[in-house]
Amino acid sequence: MSKKRTLSVVLHDEAAESLRGILGPWLKGNDVVGAYILCKEIEPNGSYFHMTVEFPDADTDFELQIPHGAIKAIICTTDLKRLGFAQA
Repeated sequence: MSKKRTLSVVLHDEAAESLRGILGPWLKGNDVVGAYILCKEIEPNGSYFHMTVEFPDADTDFELQIPHGAIKAIICTTDLKRLGFAQA
């Protein structure tokens, strides 16, 4: 049985600070990777970068759209904790 893969969208520091009010419930961060958002799905094509995320403590999915320039990196792995990411 294969493990579930998790997507982490790492943001540039300036973008994270600028979007903090909008991304509040989903924006996480630490000294290792900086600011990031854990996503169920991403769609990088189009005018904006689309991210599907879960609302904390709810079974509701949301779609967030942010400018492509805000993205520093995308990491896809089965073990985010090993890379320094906190999991909800």
